[in-house]
Amino acid sequence: VQILSYGGYLQFTLENEDGANPAPKHVLSSQPLIQIQGNSRIILEHYPILPNPLGRYKVRFHESLWRLKTDKKGKVSREVFMLALQNIQHVFIRTSEYLDYTKVV
Repeated sequence: VQILSYGGYLQFTLENEDGANPAPKHVLSSQPLIQIQGNSRIILEHYPILPNPLGRYKVRFHESLWRLKTDKKGKVSREVFMLALQNIQHVFIRTSEYLDYTKVV
């Protein structure tokens, strides 16, 4: 993954088959929607304010919207954010907002 513009967006849609039992909001809010590992040691996490009932997300790459895994309450500095995005090794996306489903598309 290469980020070509600071302030750009990651857009995706989550689709689940047979998901009838949504996870409680307190469970969803305690787990990151996106986790990015960059520069071998920096792990950034994004927590949406509210789950999107349609499963459509557009997440901006700006330090004010991300947290460090090691300091969930602390803010990420622009310097650390840019260091992580220079060399991304992993991008993890939480693929379901349901407790029961047969398939994630």
